[in-house]
Amino acid sequence: MKQNNADNLHKELEELRKENMALKKELKHLKRSEALYKAIFEFSPSGILIVDRNGNILEANPAFCKNHGYNKSELVNNSVTMLADSDNSEKVKGHVKRLLNGEPLQHRVTNKRKDGSIVFVELNERRIELPDGQMGIISISQDKTKQILTEQALKSSEKEFSNLIKLLPYGVLIYNLDGQVIYANREVMRILKYDKNKHDDILGKSVLDYIHEDDVEKVKRRFEGLLKGQKQTSIIEKIHKRAIQYTPEEIEADISQAIKEVREEK
Repeated sequence: MKQNNADNLHKELEELRKENMALKKELKHLKRSEALYKAIFEFSPSGILIVDRNGNILEANPAFCKNHGYNKSELVNNSVTMLADSDNSEKVKGHVKRLLNGEPLQHRVTNKRKDGSIVFVELNERRIELPDGQMGIISISQDKTKQILTEQALKSSEKEFSNLIKLLPYGVLIYNLDGQVIYANREVMRILKYDKNKHDDILGKSVLDYIHEDDVEKVKRRFEGLLKGQKQTSIIEKIHKRAIQYTPEEIEADISQAIKEVREEK
């Protein structure tokens, strides 16, 4: 009987030893995972924000702080709405509610830096379970400010260029690699005797339709050379037997006048 009790005790001790070893192994694994998570969080080039179910900031990584001009201590325990202007506060609260309901969001927002300047960010957000078992939100942000400002500047430049082309007193015809007309300014429409408001009458047609038959082959060869990357000397094609030539001084004066008119239209 005593021997059986001793054997049972030995077995129990052995099981406890194995469980203890397993717990130590799991704890070691958890510590490694925590260290990995911390490294990713701290060194990620993307901004990372952890928010609780009430919309209060729990964690902010260095990239997020840098992008928004705050120290971490200035963000933690404050509402995430501090990053939005007053007009968008309710919208932010709506996003928090949707996320807590399990809806992942990927969208662009306009945030406010500490100095009051604007930062455009692209957000990937989803619901997560926090260490205390409560629901929270992880928000990963990419700073898109330079990209968006560049796009806006390009659109502005394109609009000014488009207005300039429209007002130039020289015919401007743009066609694609298949030789189909994709743009014609007012002067081209006038030269070809089209109604200036009926661009559909010319768009999509072959540019060769508007070249005099004496010059069709010359234009074809020039076009083939351009496709091969060859430099082409400037030539004047006859457009329905019309040949219009301007001096450099006349061109410079007319372009200056067109630019002036574009600026006055603004």
